[in-house]
Amino acid sequence: MNTTYLKPEERAVYALRELYRGYGYLPFKMSKFEEYDLYVRNKDFLVSDSVITFTDKSGKLMALKPDVTLSIIKNTRDTDTQQKLYYRENVYRPGSSTQGFREIMQVGLECMGQIDAYQIMEVIMLAVRSLQAVSSRCVLDVSH
Repeated sequence: MNTTYLKPEERAVYALRELYRGYGYLPFKMSKFEEYDLYVRNKDFLVSDSVITFTDKSGKLMALKPDVTLSIIKNTRDTDTQQKLYYRENVYRPGSSTQGFREIMQVGLECMGQIDAYQIMEVIMLAVRSLQAVSSRCVLDVSH
């Protein structure tokens, strides 16, 4: 595909998709909404306690997803086999300088199931290559 006429962020998404596919990651698409209870049960995992909520037609409290990883874990099979997934999804989080929320597009991957040292190193290497696809001026800081 000729990416010459794409915006920089579109080129980055295309490059990341090709990178992840090259390592066997499969696309994962999810709904914009999740039951709010998912985020209440996992609030320590979230960046912020603020979540956009609404009541659906059946009376269930729903949320615009503020996180992708929780949704992937909830919506994939619980299995011991390895699952390699990538995503391009919008999340909804509070803005840094305003009282409102922002819609943020995220691209990333999840490697779940039977994980060994090779998969850990592969994910770290893909993190480096992902940063390089977005900017040549990047730093990866790995903690625990």
